Amino acid sequence: MQIIRLALFILTLFLLQQGFPVHALAAEQADTEQKVAQAESPGVLMFSPPADQPREAGAAALPKTIDLSGIVELKTALDTRKTADFEHTRMLRNRIRLESRWTPDIYPAEAATPTNLFFLASVQSDYLWFGPDNKTDDYYLELFEGFMHWSRFPWEIRLGRQRVRWGKADGISPVDNLNPHDLREFLLPEIEERKLPNWMARIRHFSDWFTLEGVYIPFFEPPRLDYFGTDWAMFGHLKQILRQSPLPPELQAQVDHLSVTENKPPRRLTTGDWGIRTARTFDGWDVAASYLYAWEKMPHVLNNPLTHLASDTFSPHPPTLPPTRAGSGIDGIDVEYRRSSIFGLEMETTANGFGLRGEGAYFDRRSFLTRDLVSMDKAVLHYVLGVDYLGEQDWYVNLQFGHHVVFGYDPEILYWNRHDYSVNGEISKEFWRGNIEAVFRYYYNIRDKSVMLNPHLVLRYFQNWELTLGLDFFEGGSDTFLGQYRNNDQIYCIIRYYF
Repeated sequence: MQIIRLALFILTLFLLQQGFPVHALAAEQADTEQKVAQAESPGVLMFSPPADQPREAGAAALPKTIDLSGIVELKTALDTRKTADFEHTRMLRNRIRLESRWTPDIYPAEAATPTNLFFLASVQSDYLWFGPDNKTDDYYLELFEGFMHWSRFPWEIRLGRQRVRWGKADGISPVDNLNPHDLREFLLPEIEERKLPNWMARIRHFSDWFTLEGVYIPFFEPPRLDYFGTDWAMFGHLKQILRQSPLPPELQAQVDHLSVTENKPPRRLTTGDWGIRTARTFDGWDVAASYLYAWEKMPHVLNNPLTHLASDTFSPHPPTLPPTRAGSGIDGIDVEYRRSSIFGLEMETTANGFGLRGEGAYFDRRSFLTRDLVSMDKAVLHYVLGVDYLGEQDWYVNLQFGHHVVFGYDPEILYWNRHDYSVNGEISKEFWRGNIEAVFRYYYNIRDKSVMLNPHLVLRYFQNWELTLGLDFFEGGSDTFLGQYRNNDQIYCIIRYYF
């Protein structure tokens, strides 16, 4: 299957290079990403080529009020070592996104109060494979984003499937909780790539004193994650580990059928998420406060028949199981999603060429996995303070300090301490007139000494093409959040074509 996907990827690139209409491919595999000016949606990438670049032949024939753009991406990764027979050592992902933006010419440009109206729709084809042993694969062909945008000062309305960013911090943002994430590759992709759109109504009002924003999310959208069977799954390779443990023979067959039952919130308008955010600028400071009442974006494990397993279950070494009663069986795992109230604060300013920013959020409830592999609720305070600097000779430095506090802490909680302190950020430099960029991203937990590093090189020499070569590195104890992935170090390559 992965060979077929690779062939389709190469064929798509060939057609694009030959000037074939890209919309002819949408019925087979299509995929896009939201890009409506960064001023409107901070942190969102634009995939449309610059104005001085020629448009594709197929798109040039379309009416001027329709704009087509998109991306074709191929990512492949190889583990640096193999520590268990069931571990995945290779990965392949192919994404194609096609986006169309239509601006109907119905409002006069010379009006005293200009009106902006456009419709945006994008389709995504996403194939993800892990292997070669114990291989798994997923494929999604779906509407990615699709919304109507209308604005006339002082109002702005956006309705439909969309991604909305709250918060000021980079990478780790405690306030940004509106959209679920695709976690099948853990936190390796950048936050803009992990975000999944959901149906949402967003209204903003601008005045001379402040900006007021309201959002309503009618339907719950779950995160995209694996529970079993991959190196990044919530329960890892638990089934394979159990097969290598001294489990009674009569229960071995049941291990293969161990499943997770998700109790998702009902899809009713009365059970939707809602939030409000107000922002103001004064004395050079951008300040915002928000409240969000929403379903948690991670599942809460209600019961688990494997509660006798300790945290070292997630290592590749077989655990020691207690005796099992004759005639008893292994039931399924039940999870649900719970409501949470989130209070957020944000700030941002500049001083002597430095950018200063920070944000914090208080959660009245957050689910934590325990050593018994079930969840418990605790209140949490999480804040991040950061500074960045864009210096001479194209140097960029970003440093953030984070503090995560669990109130009413229970020592049975996995991976988290009562207080966790961390530093994370990015150091980068451009070379060869911006055609090559060297980037070093890092995260270090000061409390448990676990670390995640991502050095990579980006080549942008060829028009519309981007090539990335990098390394994902993890270190830490098996009982730490990052250390549980210490056997997942990998080198990777990403090829992107923008049109």
